[in-house]
Amino acid sequence: MSQWWVVIGISAVCAVPGVLTGGLSYVTIPLLMSVGLEAHHAVATNKPAILLLGIMGIFGFRKELRHVPGRYWWLTVLMGVGSLIGAELLLILPVSWIRWGIILIAFVFVMPFRIPGMPSARLTGTHNPKPTFSWPGFVGTGFLALYNGMLGPGTVTMLISLFRFRAGLPMRTAIALSHILGLIGNSVAMVRFAAAALIHWSYAGGLAAGIAAGAYFGVLLGRRLPVRWMEWLLRGVLVILIVRLLRGSA
Repeated sequence: MSQWWVVIGISAVCAVPGVLTGGLSYVTIPLLMSVGLEAHHAVATNKPAILLLGIMGIFGFRKELRHVPGRYWWLTVLMGVGSLIGAELLLILPVSWIRWGIILIAFVFVMPFRIPGMPSARLTGTHNPKPTFSWPGFVGTGFLALYNGMLGPGTVTMLISLFRFRAGLPMRTAIALSHILGLIGNSVAMVRFAAAALIHWSYAGGLAAGIAAGAYFGVLLGRRLPVRWMEWLLRGVLVILIVRLLRGSA
């Protein structure tokens, strides 16, 4: 029982910034392993709990979704199909290939700096009236969908960065849209893991309770924080993500 409360407490604290930046699975999966779950059981048990982060992020910033252009909703299909394909590729590709692939994706399509010849949005505060989303956005989202099915942690972080820094969507709109795509991909993976009886539902319930509580306060904070502060928080999480991936590929 004490381990259950540890899971709730840590997940609640980390979900406060996690709902704004993503990357929470890099905390929750090791947390589940620390209380005795094997790696594949920890990944599986994390999936239903992390859905709560997506639901809270979508609900909390639902009004911001009015800024999403209609064609962006096709990305929901891309995320669902890509996550299914990624889950199958996990069975045949070395994990190191996957890590190096996502590092390349992060630097080329996601990281917030200018690349000659590649479209990059000119940000205008809270709202860019003419978001741009051409081939880099669709290619980046497609690869992130594959990664979400293969491994998963950091997917929402890179989606938020892609939509904010590359496509030029308002920050809170980028958060809500990214959580929608993450919710779709994680739901696909959860169904597969549930069918294989890999999910420990008692720990998933505790983790979900902590995430829901922390994400609630994270949304309240996100409604008040200046956009510039949220962007720098996102950049910091991206750097941590890349370092973690590089260390895992060494």
